[in-house]
Amino acid sequence: MLLLFGAGLLGLQCAAAGIVQAAEREASRTANGSPAESSYPDPLHAPVPEAWFLPPSPEPTRDTESASEDDPAHQRPLAAWTEQAEYLRAQLGRAGFRLGDRTHLRIYKESRELEVHLLRDGSFDHFRTFRICAISGSLGPKLREGDLQAPEGVYRITRDRMHPTSDFHLAFNLGFPNPRDRALGATGSNIMIHGGCASNGCFAMTDYYMEQLWVLVEAALDAGQYAVEVHVFPFRMSEENLSRHAESPHRAFWSTLVPLERYFRRTGHPPLIDLDGPEYRVLGAAPRDEAAPASTAAP
Repeated sequence: MLLLFGAGLLGLQCAAAGIVQAAEREASRTANGSPAESSYPDPLHAPVPEAWFLPPSPEPTRDTESASEDDPAHQRPLAAWTEQAEYLRAQLGRAGFRLGDRTHLRIYKESRELEVHLLRDGSFDHFRTFRICAISGSLGPKLREGDLQAPEGVYRITRDRMHPTSDFHLAFNLGFPNPRDRALGATGSNIMIHGGCASNGCFAMTDYYMEQLWVLVEAALDAGQYAVEVHVFPFRMSEENLSRHAESPHRAFWSTLVPLERYFRRTGHPPLIDLDGPEYRVLGAAPRDEAAPASTAAP
């Protein structure tokens, strides 16, 4: 009886989610807007400005004929574009963005929020916030393989870290451990943002919202962005929240994340960060020289 009740409740939850998602898609069909133009070269923040983005290019188009229907590496992304691209274009246009705008992701573990910020008029503006379906572990950084902790800190998604055939529908590998994590002896692997609603140290978004994130990130990479930075925080780094967790053993580590959050809120850009030590040290604003040399290296 309990099993039947649980299955029925799950079915109602799934049906409710489907109704909400269908309503979102229906609302998007009536949305109109003009894409924002920006020539600001958004640098990839790293220990040194090691990669630069190309000037904005036209909105990428998907060449569906070039992908084999029998190739599983193409099936899921193409399905994501088919299901989500029209909806996202409408939502982006309504907010003054366009598909392919430079993208930055920010995660807040305590409130289970993933924010999407897009570049507009020289700074990143909030586009929308996704509810994270599941995060394992507790507040605090990931320290070792198998601790089931989701990490905190600065990570990035590059094209080779996008996994279209993940067991969890679609996935982005965050590149944990980064150089700072390794300097402290942290171990772990395959830390992802992925679909589904189960987590073993990852950020599970549901398949539906993961498809939207996939299209946003892939469009940005197609338009010339070298990597999408992901900043992960335990919570919004306000004095009030820090005071609530004043007795946490992670308090010293969290204090190194505060300047990252404050810099972004003040400038609309993630700061240039030194990752080669035990702290996330803010070096300041990245140069805005379009002639700066490009590099494809990434931690």
